[in-house]
Amino acid sequence: MDIPSLRRFLAVADHGSLNEAARHLNITQPAVTRSIHILEQTLDATLFERSPAGIKLTVYGEELLPYARAILSDTQRAADAIAAIRGNLRGHVA
Repeated sequence: MDIPSLRRFLAVADHGSLNEAARHLNITQPAVTRSIHILEQTLDATLFERSPAGIKLTVYGEELLPYARAILSDTQRAADAIAAIRGNLRGHVA
């Protein structure tokens, strides 16, 4: 599990679409799909149900969601703390 994969997972969960997530992240849809697939393989769990009507989280995806949010939030806070020590504090709204 890596930070970019978790960012992509959250984007898909938030946007409900691989294409919208890719657009939001400014990457290609195949890159998002590949990241989700690798994350699913790593966890040995299907994170999204895909259908013609769209994409939604499975029970596994629902379980991962708050952890992914916490990890990314903590990562951002850590980066902000380091920047503050350097004297380069930048604002971040969460």
